[in-house]
Amino acid sequence: MEFHRVFIPTYEVEGDDFPGNVRELEKMLEQAFLLCNKENIDVDDLGLKKIKSLTIGEKVRQYKAKLIYECFLINGRDIKKTCKELQVSRAQLYRYLKIYNELEKNNQK
Repeated sequence: MEFHRVFIPTYEVEGDDFPGNVRELEKMLEQAFLLCNKENIDVDDLGLKKIKSLTIGEKVRQYKAKLIYECFLINGRDIKKTCKELQVSRAQLYRYLKIYNELEKNNQK
């Protein structure tokens, strides 16, 4: 049996923090090698998905949304009090809460 060198771009195991865990990677490759009926093992055989790369602007926006949500919780989910403390409009607060909810929804998948 022949082995070929393969380049795999940045991927992660669904639902897990994967980087750095060599034993897990070895186990995945071993399992794919034993179960794969094709000549080459591909990403689908490994159960990996592509990581979406974010721009610095998107990262900042997500971080702000998390901080604003934490402040919202600290203020007992009081919209008026949170807006006053953060000096943002009601519309801005709702926008960031929506961003935070979308992030949480995506993290649960």
